[in-house]
Amino acid sequence: MSTRSGDLDSGLVSYLSRTEQMTATQFHEMVNHESGLLGVSGTSSDMRDLLACEMHDVRAAERSRLRRSVVQRLYKYCDNERQRT
Repeated sequence: MSTRSGDLDSGLVSYLSRTEQMTATQFHEMVNHESGLLGVSGTSSDMRDLLACEMHDVRAAERSRLRRSVVQRLYKYCDNERQRT
């Protein structure tokens, strides 16, 4: 969750290759090392750092709201999946 992307649309690789000229190596780096909390926050993959920043940085607080929204959606998705099985 801290740097990995999670579920992705299967067409994303082809789309980014076509529109952004992204290579397979660049795609791998993005989804495995630049996504998750780091991708949403733009600063850190460590929740402790992110919570500390939001107290004194307006932009960090805005990103925190986005991050919480993503996490809430993730929990909802996981809960729905668990109920189906």
